[in-house]
Amino acid sequence: MPSKSVTQTNTIEPTPYLWRKLFIENQLPTDGIVIEVAPGYEPKIGNALALLGFRGTIFLIEPDQKTACHIQNVYQQILPQATVKKVIKSLQEVEVGVDIPYGADALVASHPFDDMVIASVVGKIQFFSQEKEDGEKISTRIKKLYDTLKDKDYAHGIETTVATWKRFITKSKPNYFIASQYPSHTLTIKGLVKRQNSGFMVLKQLKSFYKNSLVPQHQEHSFGFKGDPRWWIIVKKSYQDLDFSLKQKPLAIKRLGKSIFVPQQARRLHPKEYDIVYVDNAYFRNLENDTISKYIRNFAIVLDNKSLFTSKKIITYADRQKDKTNIGLSGNLGSGRAVYYGDRFNILGVGKTTLCKSIIPSHSTGNLELIGAMRRLVLSRWINYFTQRAPVHPVLIALKEAVHRKWSNDPIPLALLVRVDDGTLDRPSHVEQSPHLLVNFKKTLIEYAKLDAEYFAYRIMLGAWSTNNYSLDGHTIDLESASFVKYRGPYYTSTSKYPHNRFGHEALGFLRVLHQLADVKNIRNEEVDNCFYKERRQRLGRCFLSLLGVDEALANVFFSQHQDRVMSLSDQFENLSKKINARKTNLNLYMSIPDDEDPSLLDMSNLFKNLAKLYKSSSAETRAIEYLIRKTALSQIKTSATNTPISQAEAFIWDQAIITHDCMDDFLEKTKKFIHALFQLLVSLDSEKCLNTKSGWGYRLETINQSLPTMFELNTMLKSLAESYRLRNINPKTLSSRINKLCELPKNLTDKFDATVFHKI
Repeated sequence: MPSKSVTQTNTIEPTPYLWRKLFIENQLPTDGIVIEVAPGYEPKIGNALALLGFRGTIFLIEPDQKTACHIQNVYQQILPQATVKKVIKSLQEVEVGVDIPYGADALVASHPFDDMVIASVVGKIQFFSQEKEDGEKISTRIKKLYDTLKDKDYAHGIETTVATWKRFITKSKPNYFIASQYPSHTLTIKGLVKRQNSGFMVLKQLKSFYKNSLVPQHQEHSFGFKGDPRWWIIVKKSYQDLDFSLKQKPLAIKRLGKSIFVPQQARRLHPKEYDIVYVDNAYFRNLENDTISKYIRNFAIVLDNKSLFTSKKIITYADRQKDKTNIGLSGNLGSGRAVYYGDRFNILGVGKTTLCKSIIPSHSTGNLELIGAMRRLVLSRWINYFTQRAPVHPVLIALKEAVHRKWSNDPIPLALLVRVDDGTLDRPSHVEQSPHLLVNFKKTLIEYAKLDAEYFAYRIMLGAWSTNNYSLDGHTIDLESASFVKYRGPYYTSTSKYPHNRFGHEALGFLRVLHQLADVKNIRNEEVDNCFYKERRQRLGRCFLSLLGVDEALANVFFSQHQDRVMSLSDQFENLSKKINARKTNLNLYMSIPDDEDPSLLDMSNLFKNLAKLYKSSSAETRAIEYLIRKTALSQIKTSATNTPISQAEAFIWDQAIITHDCMDDFLEKTKKFIHALFQLLVSLDSEKCLNTKSGWGYRLETINQSLPTMFELNTMLKSLAESYRLRNINPKTLSSRINKLCELPKNLTDKFDATVFHKI
C-alpha cells in the first residue's frame, strides 16, 4: 500500500469535516475502537476524529515502517486523549485477535482501493515513494512501468483487492465499514485512467457484495464532488448475526405501527421433521460456511398458539390487513399462514395464525405445499434476473409431513418458505387496515407503472390483482398465480373472467389498487390514470431499448435524447405484439397450450434475439418478417369469425386483441412499417455507439429475449420433483441440486427445459 504525500498545513481541509459528519450520523462512539487502513501521510480521518473529540483507541494499519511511525506521531499530537497504535503490516498479513481486536466500532479507509490494486500488481512498496517524489508529473521510469501493465493485470489486482477486503471484514467483524474512492485530481492530471477506474471497480464490487448491509446515503452538496454517494461505501454489520437478528422484533413494526401486528407463539421443529432443501448462498455470503447450516435451522418453526408459554417458545407476529373487495384475503383478517420472525424475516407455511378466519379450503389450512413453495422460489429468482421486483427467498425447508386434501389423490408434501422483509412486504392492505399510515402515493404510482411496463417487456405476469399482492414500493409479493409467457397474447392463470388478470392488460388491475389506496387516504386526483400511463409509457420505452440489447447506461443516455422516437416505436411494439387470431381466446397457462394452437400472431422475442445476425445483412427487413410472423397462427384467421364472447374478459379481448380477416392487411402493413422503423433505429443506435456490435451484442439479445417455462411447464417439473421427494426416490441433496439448477436457468442459455426429462435438469 502507498505512502501518501505529507500535508504541511495548520488548517483542516473540507474532507475531514465530511468524515466527521458520517461518523456522527452513524453514531461512532467517541470512546470506541477504530481501525484505519493505509493512512499514509495524510491525517484526513485523524483530523475528523479530532473534530469529533475522539478519545478511544485507533489502530493504524500501514505496511511502510517510516510512514507508520510518522503518522502515529501525527495522530498522537492531534488526538491527545486517544490511544494510537500502529500495525506495520499489509492488510493481508494482519492477524485479527492478535494485531487488532474483533468487533471494532469502525473499519475506515480514505481512497485506498486503486493503491491496493497497484500494490498487488507491482509488489513493491517503494514504488509509491518513488511515485510520490514525482508530484503531479510522471517520470519516464514510472510511465514505463504503467505501460507494461495489461488489462489482465488490472483485473487480477481488482480481484485480489476485493478478496482481501472481504476476508478481512469477515474475520474482523466491524460494526461499520466506511471507505471513500472519489476521482483523484493527481491521477487525472497524470492520465492514469486505468488505475483510477480500477479503484472505482473495487468500490462497485464491494457495494454489490454488501448490498444487503449498505447504509443509505444522500448527496452532500457542500462538499462538492467528494460528497457524492457514488464515491463512498458505508456498510453496517456486514457480518450476519442471525442469533441476534432473530431475537429482535420486526422492523416492520416501526414502519407500519404496533396495531398491525398480532403476536403468535411458535415452537422449533426437531431436525428429524424437516430437510433444508435450498439456501441462497449469495444472500448469506457474509456468513462463514460452517455456520450457515446451524443458523438456517432457526427458521424451522411452526405455530403453537394453544400450548402454555415457556422459555423455549418463540414469539412471531402475524400482520393484520384489510381489503374491502375481499379478493386477496378470502375472509382472513390478515396473514393466515405467514409470520414475521426476527427483525427482517417472514416465514410462509407455519400453520394457521389467529387471523386465519377463511372458510375457503385452499385459504384456511395454514399450510404451504412444497410445489407452491418451489414455484415461488424459482419464479422470484427468474423475475429478479430481469428486474428486481420479487421478494428474496433465502431458505426453503421441506417438511417430512404430508397431508391429504380433497383436491388431490396423493398426499401433499408441505414446506416452509423464508422471505426477506426489507419493506417489500408493506402492502396497500396494511394502509387500509391503518389509514393513518404515511404513504408516498406518487412514488407508489410510479413504481406500479414501471413494474407493469417491465413485466410486459420481459414477458412476466402476476395473474391476480389485489391490494395485498403488490407492495407499496413496487414489488410483487405472492407469486401463486405468476408465470412467464411465451408470446404476448392475453394469457391468464387465476381466472378468465376479468381483463385485468390477462397478460398485457394487468395495468387495469394496478389502477384498481391505486384508486382503492387513494380512497383510503382521501386522495382526490383525477389524473391518476393519465399519470400512470405516462410513467408506464416512458418505462416501456427504456425497456424496449434493453430488448434491443442496449446496455442500461447507454440506453438511458440515448432515451433522454430520442425519447419521442423510442416511445413511438415501443408503442407499436406493444400494440402489435398483443394481437391474436380468433380461434382460441381461452389461454389458460395452467393447461398446456400447444404451439400450433397458440393464437399469437407475432413473436417479437424471436425477432429481437436474431437482430445481430439480421442487422446489415442483405434483405434484412424481408428476413425479419420471417422471424417475426407466426405463419400458422396467421393462416388460422378465417374470413368470418364464428366465436361469440361469453364473458367480460372475452368481450374485451375481442375488442382489443383479435385480428379478423377484414383487418389482416392493415395489420401486416403496420407490421412491415414497424420493422422498417426498427432497423432505422438500429442504425441510429449503432452510429451513437450503443450496440457494441463487435462484442457482446448478440449474447445480450439472446439473454434478454430468452423464453422461460410457462406455468404448466414449470408445474409439471415441480410436481415430479415434489412427488419424487415424498416417495424418497430422491434425497434432499438431490432435490436441492435440482432446485438450484432451475433457479439458474436464465443464466444457462444452453440448457433446454423439458419437463418430461426433469432428471436432466
